[in-house]
Amino acid sequence: MISYVESMRFLVGLAKPLTTETVMFDQADGRVLAAPVLADRNAPALCSSAMDGYAARDQDLRILPASLQIAGKSFAGGRTPQAIAPGTCMRVFTGAVVPMGTDRVVIQEDVVAEDGRAHFYVRPGCNRHIRAAGSDFAEGHVLVPAGVPLNPQRLVPVAAADRASIDVIPGFLSKSLRDTKRQQMMASVSWRRIQAIVQPA
Repeated sequence: MISYVESMRFLVGLAKPLTTETVMFDQADGRVLAAPVLADRNAPALCSSAMDGYAARDQDLRILPASLQIAGKSFAGGRTPQAIAPGTCMRVFTGAVVPMGTDRVVIQEDVVAEDGRAHFYVRPGCNRHIRAAGSDFAEGHVLVPAGVPLNPQRLVPVAAADRASIDVIPGFLSKSLRDTKRQQMMASVSWRRIQAIVQPA
């Protein structure tokens, strides 16, 4: 006969770390996440426009009406624009990176554009219509913690992080865990039924 300590040491020596299974994103629904999903970048990566309009400096809009030369355009998914010179602005669209040095995006409804210039007549409000870099999530942020079952809601941030594959607990193990819980519930219900039957006696 061996001691309790020796038996525990023997059992611990038999234990092996759980393996993980890698599945494609479209096969992850209902699986249990084996490792946390971390953001590998900031989103958005750079300051971007929240509205269609014109990116400009506050300094150039202090005195209204103001007329600024349109230095170019910035589209969502397009190239990062160069910084613009004072006295100019840039046409931007929702999701587009705003040029460095600009303080706000004035919505297009408040601007009259003609002959390559943008004319500003309305005093800008407190909303700058610029989404800061990392405002959705920052690099290293835990998007989904480990150990949780994946559902459509939890897969949204995974998709936002552009994860094509995900590490999950092997299917047979997660199924065994679900079956164990189901058996425990069935046993509990059966015991209550037995109690209800024998109670009158």
